[in-house]
Amino acid sequence: HAKYSGTLSMDNFDLGRFIDFPDIGRVSMTGRVIEGSGLDIDNLEADITAVMSYAVYRVHTYRNARLDGIISNRMFTGTMDINDPNVDMHFEGVVDFTGSLPKLDFVSRIDSIRFLPLGFGSEPIDISGIFDVDFTAGSIDKFKGSIQGEKITVRIKGVDYYLDSLYVEAVIDSVSGDRFYNFDSDLASGFVSGVFDPLLIAGQVHQYLHAQYPSLIEAPVKTVTSQPPPRVAWDIKIHESGPWLDILGMPGFELKNTYTQGNLDLAKEQIYGFIDLPEIHYGG
Repeated sequence: HAKYSGTLSMDNFDLGRFIDFPDIGRVSMTGRVIEGSGLDIDNLEADITAVMSYAVYRVHTYRNARLDGIISNRMFTGTMDINDPNVDMHFEGVVDFTGSLPKLDFVSRIDSIRFLPLGFGSEPIDISGIFDVDFTAGSIDKFKGSIQGEKITVRIKGVDYYLDSLYVEAVIDSVSGDRFYNFDSDLASGFVSGVFDPLLIAGQVHQYLHAQYPSLIEAPVKTVTSQPPPRVAWDIKIHESGPWLDILGMPGFELKNTYTQGNLDLAKEQIYGFIDLPEIHYGG
Protein backbone atom coordinates (compact mmCIF):
# COMPACT_ATOMS: atom_id res chain seq x y z
CA HIS A 1 0.00 0.00 0.00
CA ALA A 2 1.05 3.59 -0.63
CA LYS A 3 2.45 5.29 2.50
CA TYR A 4 2.33 9.01 3.15
CA SER A 5 2.38 11.81 5.72
CA GLY A 6 2.22 15.60 5.63
CA THR A 7 -0.27 18.39 5.24
CA LEU A 8 -3.62 17.86 3.57
CA SER A 9 -5.85 20.26 1.67
CA MET A 10 -9.06 19.57 -0.26
CA ASP A 11 -11.30 22.06 -2.04
CA ASN A 12 -14.66 20.66 -3.15
CA PHE A 13 -12.96 17.29 -3.59
CA ASP A 14 -15.08 14.18 -4.29
CA LEU A 15 -13.58 12.16 -1.45
CA GLY A 16 -16.19 9.40 -1.57
CA ARG A 17 -15.37 8.61 -5.19
CA PHE A 18 -11.64 8.69 -4.49
CA ILE A 19 -11.83 6.17 -1.63
CA ASP A 20 -14.79 4.24 -3.16
CA PHE A 21 -17.25 5.06 -0.34
CA PRO A 22 -20.43 6.46 -1.95
CA ASP A 23 -22.02 7.69 1.32
CA ILE A 24 -19.39 10.44 1.40
CA GLY A 25 -19.60 13.23 -1.17
CA ARG A 26 -17.56 16.35 -1.76
CA VAL A 27 -15.33 17.72 1.00
CA SER A 28 -13.43 20.96 1.64
CA MET A 29 -10.86 20.67 4.43
CA THR A 30 -7.33 21.36 5.63
CA GLY A 31 -5.28 19.20 8.00
CA ARG A 32 -2.37 16.87 8.36
CA VAL A 33 -1.76 13.15 8.24
CA ILE A 34 0.78 12.02 10.84
CA GLU A 35 1.08 8.58 9.28
CA GLY A 36 -1.06 7.01 6.58
CA SER A 37 -1.26 4.16 4.08
CA GLY A 38 -3.74 2.90 1.49
CA LEU A 39 -5.94 4.85 -0.92
CA ASP A 40 -9.33 3.12 -0.72
CA ILE A 41 -11.73 2.69 2.18
CA ASP A 42 -10.99 -1.02 2.70
CA ASN A 43 -7.26 -0.59 3.26
CA LEU A 44 -7.06 3.03 4.39
CA GLU A 45 -5.02 3.58 7.57
CA ALA A 46 -4.44 7.16 8.68
CA ASP A 47 -3.76 9.16 11.84
CA ILE A 48 -5.40 12.45 10.90
CA THR A 49 -6.21 15.90 12.25
CA ALA A 50 -8.45 18.02 10.04
CA VAL A 51 -10.70 21.05 9.96
CA MET A 52 -13.56 20.70 7.48
CA SER A 53 -15.35 23.77 6.18
CA TYR A 54 -17.93 21.37 4.79
CA ALA A 55 -18.48 17.70 4.01
CA VAL A 56 -21.34 15.92 2.27
CA TYR A 57 -22.56 12.70 3.88
CA ARG A 58 -25.57 10.85 2.45
CA VAL A 59 -26.54 13.91 0.37
CA HIS A 60 -26.65 16.29 3.37
CA THR A 61 -23.98 18.96 3.87
CA TYR A 62 -22.35 19.37 7.29
CA ARG A 63 -20.27 22.48 8.02
CA ASN A 64 -17.57 23.56 10.47
CA ALA A 65 -16.24 20.25 11.80
CA ARG A 66 -12.94 19.33 13.44
CA LEU A 67 -11.68 15.75 13.27
CA ASP A 68 -8.87 14.22 15.33
CA GLY A 69 -8.32 10.46 15.28
CA ILE A 70 -7.44 7.28 13.44
CA ILE A 71 -9.18 5.95 10.34
CA SER A 72 -8.66 2.21 9.86
CA ASN A 73 -10.52 -0.05 7.41
CA ARG A 74 -13.94 1.63 7.52
CA MET A 75 -13.56 2.51 11.21
CA PHE A 76 -12.95 5.87 12.88
CA THR A 77 -11.65 6.18 16.46
CA GLY A 78 -11.20 9.63 17.94
CA THR A 79 -12.94 12.94 18.57
CA MET A 80 -15.08 15.17 16.41
CA ASP A 81 -16.59 18.60 17.00
CA ILE A 82 -19.32 19.93 14.71
CA ASN A 83 -20.63 23.49 14.78
CA ASP A 84 -23.20 23.27 12.01
CA PRO A 85 -26.55 25.11 11.94
CA ASN A 86 -28.29 21.73 12.21
CA VAL A 87 -25.72 19.76 14.26
CA ASP A 88 -23.84 21.28 17.20
CA MET A 89 -22.07 18.53 19.17
CA HIS A 90 -18.87 17.03 20.60
CA PHE A 91 -18.20 13.34 19.89
CA GLU A 92 -15.61 11.00 21.38
CA GLY A 93 -15.57 7.31 20.48
CA VAL A 94 -15.77 4.80 17.61
CA VAL A 95 -17.78 4.63 14.38
CA ASP A 96 -17.46 1.21 12.72
CA PHE A 97 -18.62 0.67 9.11
CA THR A 98 -16.96 -2.74 8.66
CA GLY A 99 -20.26 -4.65 8.91
CA SER A 100 -23.53 -4.43 7.01
CA LEU A 101 -24.84 -1.92 9.59
CA PRO A 102 -22.77 0.79 11.29
CA LYS A 103 -21.79 0.25 14.95
CA LEU A 104 -21.48 3.28 17.22
CA ASP A 105 -19.74 3.40 20.60
CA PHE A 106 -19.26 6.94 21.85
CA VAL A 107 -19.88 9.63 24.45
CA SER A 108 -21.35 12.87 23.16
CA ARG A 109 -22.47 16.26 24.36
CA ILE A 110 -25.18 17.37 21.96
CA ASP A 111 -26.03 21.05 22.14
CA SER A 112 -28.50 20.71 19.29
CA ILE A 113 -29.48 18.37 16.46
CA ARG A 114 -32.27 19.52 14.15
CA PHE A 115 -33.60 16.39 12.45
CA LEU A 116 -35.99 17.77 9.83
CA PRO A 117 -33.39 19.78 7.85
CA LEU A 118 -31.22 16.63 7.82
CA GLY A 119 -33.99 14.63 6.13
CA PHE A 120 -35.26 12.74 9.18
CA GLY A 121 -39.01 12.73 9.87
CA SER A 122 -41.79 15.01 8.70
CA GLU A 123 -42.09 17.28 11.77
CA PRO A 124 -39.54 19.70 13.26
CA ILE A 125 -37.78 17.85 16.11
CA ASP A 126 -34.63 19.04 17.90
CA ILE A 127 -32.72 17.25 20.66
CA SER A 128 -29.96 18.13 23.13
CA GLY A 129 -28.32 16.36 26.07
CA ILE A 130 -25.40 14.21 27.16
CA PHE A 131 -25.34 10.67 25.76
CA ASP A 132 -23.37 7.44 26.18
CA VAL A 133 -24.15 5.24 23.18
CA ASP A 134 -23.23 1.67 22.25
CA PHE A 135 -25.47 0.27 19.53
CA THR A 136 -25.84 -1.00 15.98
CA ALA A 137 -27.49 1.71 13.92
CA GLY A 138 -30.00 1.46 11.09
CA SER A 139 -33.79 1.61 10.94
CA ILE A 140 -35.64 1.12 14.22
CA ASP A 141 -36.30 -2.57 13.49
CA LYS A 142 -32.51 -3.15 13.29
CA PHE A 143 -31.62 -1.19 16.43
CA LYS A 144 -29.82 -3.14 19.16
CA GLY A 145 -27.55 -2.01 21.96
CA SER A 146 -27.91 0.65 24.61
CA ILE A 147 -28.34 4.40 25.00
CA GLN A 148 -27.84 6.32 28.23
CA GLY A 149 -28.64 10.00 28.50
CA GLU A 150 -29.06 12.84 30.94
CA LYS A 151 -30.27 16.44 30.87
CA ILE A 152 -32.21 15.69 27.68
CA THR A 153 -34.43 18.21 25.96
CA VAL A 154 -36.62 17.28 23.00
CA ARG A 155 -38.21 20.17 21.16
CA ILE A 156 -41.22 19.27 18.99
CA LYS A 157 -42.94 21.99 17.00
CA GLY A 158 -41.36 24.61 19.27
CA VAL A 159 -42.42 22.96 22.56
CA ASP A 160 -39.75 21.61 24.96
CA TYR A 161 -40.03 18.23 26.71
CA TYR A 162 -37.47 17.25 29.37
CA LEU A 163 -35.91 14.08 30.76
CA ASP A 164 -33.43 14.14 33.64
CA SER A 165 -32.17 10.66 32.76
CA LEU A 166 -32.80 7.89 30.24
CA TYR A 167 -31.59 4.33 29.72
CA VAL A 168 -32.73 2.15 26.81
CA GLU A 169 -31.45 -1.33 25.97
CA ALA A 170 -32.46 -3.38 22.94
CA VAL A 171 -31.57 -7.06 22.46
CA ILE A 172 -32.56 -9.26 19.50
CA ASP A 173 -32.21 -13.05 19.82
CA SER A 174 -30.60 -14.17 16.55
CA VAL A 175 -32.13 -17.68 16.82
CA SER A 176 -35.72 -17.11 17.97
CA GLY A 177 -36.13 -13.57 16.68
CA ASP A 178 -37.42 -12.42 20.08
CA ARG A 179 -36.88 -8.78 20.92
CA PHE A 180 -36.26 -7.40 24.41
CA TYR A 181 -36.54 -3.66 25.05
CA ASN A 182 -35.76 -2.43 28.57
CA PHE A 183 -36.02 1.22 29.52
CA ASP A 184 -35.75 3.41 32.60
CA SER A 185 -36.23 7.16 33.04
CA ASP A 186 -37.86 9.70 35.34
CA LEU A 187 -40.86 9.52 32.98
CA ALA A 188 -41.40 5.75 32.78
CA SER A 189 -39.69 2.38 33.17
CA GLY A 190 -40.35 -1.24 32.21
CA PHE A 191 -39.94 -3.64 29.31
CA VAL A 192 -41.51 -4.77 26.06
CA SER A 193 -40.62 -8.18 24.63
CA GLY A 194 -41.74 -10.71 22.04
CA VAL A 195 -41.65 -11.46 18.32
CA PHE A 196 -42.77 -8.37 16.41
CA ASP A 197 -41.68 -5.72 13.95
CA PRO A 198 -41.60 -2.32 15.72
CA LEU A 199 -42.37 -0.63 12.40
CA LEU A 200 -45.56 -2.67 11.88
CA ILE A 201 -46.93 -3.46 15.33
CA ALA A 202 -49.10 -0.32 15.73
CA GLY A 203 -50.84 -0.97 12.42
CA GLN A 204 -51.32 -4.66 13.24
CA VAL A 205 -52.95 -3.87 16.59
CA HIS A 206 -55.20 -1.31 14.91
CA GLN A 207 -56.19 -3.90 12.34
CA TYR A 208 -56.95 -6.50 15.04
CA LEU A 209 -59.05 -4.10 17.12
CA HIS A 210 -61.05 -3.06 14.05
CA ALA A 211 -61.76 -6.73 13.28
CA GLN A 212 -63.01 -7.28 16.84
CA TYR A 213 -64.88 -3.98 17.26
CA PRO A 214 -65.75 -2.69 13.76
CA SER A 215 -68.41 -0.29 15.04
CA LEU A 216 -65.99 1.37 17.47
CA ILE A 217 -62.63 1.25 15.67
CA GLU A 218 -62.21 2.71 12.21
CA ALA A 219 -60.67 0.51 9.53
CA PRO A 220 -56.94 1.07 9.00
CA VAL A 221 -55.93 2.90 5.85
CA LYS A 222 -53.51 0.13 4.92
CA THR A 223 -53.64 -3.62 5.61
CA VAL A 224 -50.54 -4.85 7.45
CA THR A 225 -49.34 -8.46 7.34
CA SER A 226 -46.25 -10.20 8.68
CA GLN A 227 -45.10 -13.73 9.44
CA PRO A 228 -45.17 -14.92 12.10
CA PRO A 229 -48.04 -12.87 13.57
CA PRO A 230 -46.78 -10.65 16.40
CA ARG A 231 -46.53 -11.79 20.00
CA VAL A 232 -45.84 -9.07 22.58
CA ALA A 233 -45.62 -8.85 26.38
CA TRP A 234 -45.26 -5.60 28.33
CA ASP A 235 -44.73 -4.42 31.90
CA ILE A 236 -44.62 -0.63 32.17
CA LYS A 237 -44.86 1.94 34.94
CA ILE A 238 -45.41 5.64 34.21
CA HIS A 239 -43.94 7.57 37.12
CA GLU A 240 -45.04 11.04 36.07
CA SER A 241 -45.97 11.82 32.49
CA GLY A 242 -45.74 15.59 32.70
CA PRO A 243 -46.59 17.15 29.32
CA TRP A 244 -45.36 14.13 27.28
CA LEU A 245 -48.93 12.95 26.61
CA ASP A 246 -49.39 16.06 24.46
CA ILE A 247 -47.30 14.26 21.83
CA LEU A 248 -49.90 11.44 21.75
CA GLY A 249 -52.73 13.87 21.13
CA MET A 250 -53.83 14.13 24.78
CA PRO A 251 -53.02 17.77 25.65
CA GLY A 252 -53.60 18.73 29.28
CA PHE A 253 -53.63 15.14 30.59
CA GLU A 254 -51.07 13.91 33.11
CA LEU A 255 -50.64 10.43 34.61
CA LYS A 256 -48.86 9.58 37.86
CA ASN A 257 -47.93 6.15 39.25
CA THR A 258 -49.70 4.37 36.38
CA TYR A 259 -48.97 0.68 35.91
CA THR A 260 -49.87 -1.66 33.04
CA GLN A 261 -49.04 -5.26 32.23
CA GLY A 262 -50.30 -7.55 29.51
CA ASN A 263 -49.82 -9.84 26.52
CA LEU A 264 -50.80 -9.75 22.87
CA ASP A 265 -50.77 -12.83 20.63
CA LEU A 266 -52.33 -12.24 17.22
CA ALA A 267 -51.67 -15.84 16.11
CA LYS A 268 -54.19 -16.89 18.79
CA GLU A 269 -56.19 -13.65 18.37
CA GLN A 270 -55.75 -12.96 22.08
CA ILE A 271 -55.03 -9.77 23.96
CA TYR A 272 -55.30 -9.35 27.70
CA GLY A 273 -53.85 -7.22 30.44
CA PHE A 274 -54.68 -4.54 32.95
CA ILE A 275 -53.95 -0.91 33.72
CA ASP A 276 -53.94 0.74 37.14
CA LEU A 277 -54.67 4.49 37.05
CA PRO A 278 -54.47 5.89 40.59
CA GLU A 279 -53.92 9.50 39.45
CA ILE A 280 -55.21 11.23 36.33
CA HIS A 281 -54.86 14.99 36.07
CA TYR A 282 -56.33 17.29 33.46
CA GLY A 283 -55.67 20.96 32.99
CA GLY A 284 -53.45 21.23 36.06
